[in-house]
Amino acid sequence: MDAGSIVPPQSRNSPCPCGSGQRYKNCHGLLAESGGAAAVPSHALQRSTYRAPAAEWLDVGEDEQDHLGGMMERALAHQLAARTGEAERDYRAVLERAPDTHDALHMLGVIELGRQNLDEAELLIRRAMTLRAPHPAIVRNLKLVEEAKLTHRRENPERLCERALPILSDLLRGGSPGPAARAVVGSANAPGDAEIHLVGRLHAPLCDDGWLLQRLGQLIDARIWSLDARGTGSFANRKWFGIDADTGSFPRFGTHVIVGVDTENFDWLDRATPDRVIVFCSGVTPSICLDQLRRIARDGARTVELAFFSSAEAARFGAGHHVIVPPVALPPPPPPAAAQAPPPRGVWRIEERARWRLGIVGQTHQAVQDVEAGEGLQRLRHYADELAIYDAGRLRFEFGDQRNVRFFARTPDGLLPFLSRLDALVVRPRTWYHESGIQEFFTARALGVPILCPATSRWAEYMQDGIDGLLYENDDRLLELVSDLRTAPGWAADIGAAARKCTAALLDPERLGRAYAQLIHGPRIAASRHAARAKLS
Repeated sequence: MDAGSIVPPQSRNSPCPCGSGQRYKNCHGLLAESGGAAAVPSHALQRSTYRAPAAEWLDVGEDEQDHLGGMMERALAHQLAARTGEAERDYRAVLERAPDTHDALHMLGVIELGRQNLDEAELLIRRAMTLRAPHPAIVRNLKLVEEAKLTHRRENPERLCERALPILSDLLRGGSPGPAARAVVGSANAPGDAEIHLVGRLHAPLCDDGWLLQRLGQLIDARIWSLDARGTGSFANRKWFGIDADTGSFPRFGTHVIVGVDTENFDWLDRATPDRVIVFCSGVTPSICLDQLRRIARDGARTVELAFFSSAEAARFGAGHHVIVPPVALPPPPPPAAAQAPPPRGVWRIEERARWRLGIVGQTHQAVQDVEAGEGLQRLRHYADELAIYDAGRLRFEFGDQRNVRFFARTPDGLLPFLSRLDALVVRPRTWYHESGIQEFFTARALGVPILCPATSRWAEYMQDGIDGLLYENDDRLLELVSDLRTAPGWAADIGAAARKCTAALLDPERLGRAYAQLIHGPRIAASRHAARAKLS
C-alpha cells in the first residue's frame, strides 16, 4: 500500500485511512511529505495488530508477519460470523507458512469440532497445547472434543441395535394371548371389556412418560399404576396405586398399557398374567427397546403390541404397529390483546420496534445435548433479534455471553411462557430416538407459532410444507426460510393460523378420547361406550 493510494483526511490529526490506528501525520502523512522515499516507522506500514510469539514466527520477517497477522484477523472475523469455509482457508494458509502458529491450530481445531471431524479436531488442539501453556478456553474445547468422541462411541452400538428392531417386532407378535383372553375368544365380552391398567412413571412430569401417563388417565377410564412410587395417591381427582412386587401390589389380568420402558421395574409382570399388553416406547434408544421389550414379551412367549406417535417412527420397528396422535392437551386461548387508544391529535408516540424472536429446544430429557450444534446455531442467531433456548443444557457454555440469546428452564409450567413469546420455532435435526418435541411441537402449532422442521423428522408427516409449516433439508435452506419468515410477516401469520386450525381439530379432546378408546378397548367396545356417553349427555 503506497502513499498515493491513501486519500488524506481533512485534518492531519485524524486517523489514517489505512486502518493502522495511528494519526495520518504519523503514518502515511510521512510518506506524502517525503514523496514516499523517507524512512517510515514500522507501524506506518503495518496492516494488522496480531502478532504471534517470537518462538512461533521465528523465521518470519516483519513484512510477512504483517501479512500473516492480517490473515489471522480476517480468519477470526469469518469464524465469528460463522463463515467457517473462509476462516479455514485463511488459518490453513497461515499454517502453511508458519506451522507452529498456536492460535491458528486452536481455532482450526474448533472449526473441525463443529463439523464433527473429531479426530482432526483433537489432533489440532493437542498440537496447539504443546506450543503454549494451556489456558481455560483451549482446555474446555479439548474436553468438548473428548466428550463428543465418547458420545459417538456410545452411538455405534445403538446403530447396530437399530438394525435388529424389525426382528424384535416379529418376536413380540409371536407370543400367545393371555389366559383370560383365551377363555373368552368368540364370546360377546371382549377382551375389550376387561379392566384397563395404565402403568408408568407418574412422578416424572418433565419426562414424556410422566405427562403421557397422566394425560391418558384423563382420556380413558383406567386404573393408574405408578412404577416410581409406593402406596397410593391422587392427581386430577384420579386415584393411583404404587407398584410393589414384594407386597403383591400390582395390576392383575386385563389390558396393561405400559407407558415407557426406560425402567427396570418389570419383575412383577409375569405374576400379573395380563390378557393384553400395549406398550408406548416412543423416544427410547434401540438398545433399551431390545432389552426391555424382550423382558416384557418373555422372549416371545407373550404377545406385545407397540404404539407410536408417527408412522416414521413405527416404520423403524417393522410393519403392523399402532400409530396414533399424541394426546397433547390444547393450551388455553391467549387473552385478547388490550386495545391501545390512539394518541391525541398532534401528539407523537415513540414506540420500540418489536423484537423478532426465534426459539429452539436445547436438549431432551433422554440425553444431555452435545455442543456440536453450536456452529449452526451461531449462524441462526444472526437471523433473529433474540434466540430463545428452552432447556439449554451445555449450550449455555456456547451462548451464555451472547446478548441476544435468552435461556428458559424446563419446568412443569415453563413451556407456555417460552412458546408464547416466539415468532417462529426451529426443530433441529437429531437422531430419531433422541428427537424431542412431542409437547413443544404440538403446543407451538396450537398457539399458531410457525415451525421450521427437518424433512427427516418424525413430526414432518403432521405438516403440509408451505401451508401450515415449513420443511428444510439443510442449514442453508433453514436460514433462507427463517429470513423469508421474518421479512414476510403476513405469510408467517397465515402459516401460524393454518397450523392452529389443523391442530385444534387434531387434538380435540373428544376426538382423542375416541381414538384412544378404540386403540385400547377395540372398535366395537369403543363405539358402544361412546354411544352410551352420548345418551347420558
